[in-house]
Amino acid sequence: MEANRAYERGIKFSKNFLPILKTVIGRPGDLRPLISKESVHPETLKLSINTEPIVTSLSGLQPLTLKLVSQSSLETFWDQLVSQFHYLGYRNLLGHRLKYLVFSKSRPVAALSWSAPALKLRARDCFIGWSDKQRKKYLNRVANNSRFLILPWVKVTNLASHVLSLNTRLLKKDWQQHFNTTLLLLETFVDPHCFKATSYKAANWHFLLAIPMGTVNWAKDTCTTVWPRRSMYMS
Repeated sequence: MEANRAYERGIKFSKNFLPILKTVIGRPGDLRPLISKESVHPETLKLSINTEPIVTSLSGLQPLTLKLVSQSSLETFWDQLVSQFHYLGYRNLLGHRLKYLVFSKSRPVAALSWSAPALKLRARDCFIGWSDKQRKKYLNRVANNSRFLILPWVKVTNLASHVLSLNTRLLKKDWQQHFNTTLLLLETFVDPHCFKATSYKAANWHFLLAIPMGTVNWAKDTCTTVWPRRSMYMS
């Protein structure tokens, strides 16, 4: 900008000439943009994290701490982890959403997110038994487990189902607090060609059926198969 170049050449301006912008550091009036979380894409950031294998029992991993990280300083870290290690990436979370990180002492071991449910699904709607009018009225009482990641260097039997149970107990309180809505049901979709959904089954989620979802090409290391169906579970 011309004002910036003039300022650097030592030309003086009145206090009111330069706009007062949010800046990281510097004098009022400096035209240096604030780098916000929204302007930094997790895919472009190099993630520095301890990837030393964690191989232990569930009791040996305790104490576990589950943190809600949405709109906190840890949300970008969640985005980075999910972008790098989850085959769906961190984008495309619809509607209301909450993101969680799970720590063992100071080390992250898992990441989860919950967001808006599918708008209309025959299997779910038949399972619930609601009418079209009831679905429109109460759909906001359903949340979708849109991401569930156990970090790849963490090898702990029963960790996934334990984390899922911990999170679902906390989720209802957090959802009510953030969105003033009482959750009644939870849903998720699992690619049966890549995952067995063991954690959902162990946590007593109900399998509905395999649902055609359209052909998708998974490009990440965890799943490289074209597979047109998803298994749906509800709790």
